[in-house]
This record gives sequence, C-alpha cells and structure tokens, in this order.
Amino acid sequence: MLLIDSTSPQGNAFYIIGMVKKVLQEMGKSKTEIAEAVEKMQEGDYNDLCETANSVTDGFVEVVI
Repeated sequence: MLLIDSTSPQGNAFYIIGMVKKVLQEMGKSKTEIAEAVEKMQEGDYNDLCETANSVTDGFVEVVI
C-alpha cells in the first residue's frame, strides 16, 4: 500500500494522479483504462480525486486527508 499525506508536498493533485498512473501501469492496465481513471479523478473536487485514487487502484494508493 502507498500512503500519501494530503498535507505533504506529495499531497498535491498532480503527484497523486502521477502515482495512480504508475500503479495502474504496474498492475497491467491498458492505456484506455488508465486514461479513464485519470478522467474520473479530474471530474470532481480534491476529496473525490482522493477517493477515486483509492478505488481505481483497488486500495493500493490511499490518500490520508
């Protein structure tokens, strides 16, 4: 599991999206699946992004708010 503290420099949205993309690539997801996950993370606010990061990585990436 990868824990990201939302109050740290790594807690910014760009870092979180980058880490999710990397994890999804390592999980063997297709480019289309990764693009859809990124799009879903960008649809809502910061809390939605954090929740989506957790769900699309099957709990591997968790952002502590």
